[in-house]
Amino acid sequence: MAVIIKLDCGRCRTYLELEAGDTVLELNQKGTVGKLIFHCPVCNERRERPVEGLHLSALIAAGVGYFTPRPLICEGDVDQFVFQLDRRTDSEIWEELEQ
Repeated sequence: MAVIIKLDCGRCRTYLELEAGDTVLELNQKGTVGKLIFHCPVCNERRERPVEGLHLSALIAAGVGYFTPRPLICEGDVDQFVFQLDRRTDSEIWEELEQ
């Protein structure tokens, strides 16, 4: 039996009944709050709805897929990485990689 998620599109106000596979959750880094992401077939747009607490748990239990965005790498991260590489000899780097 497929789980049906009932909601309305915040833009066109159309009442929708979507299957779990038609939605996905984007969770924060702690996994405590998120956004339910879906595509509205009427206004043909990607839509998001905030979700937290028991609703979040119920959606995951119902089989809605989820992901947590990875933090972006900034220029400072690259500079720090290069700095750390420059402080080591090639043999030290290879030795660490082989472990």
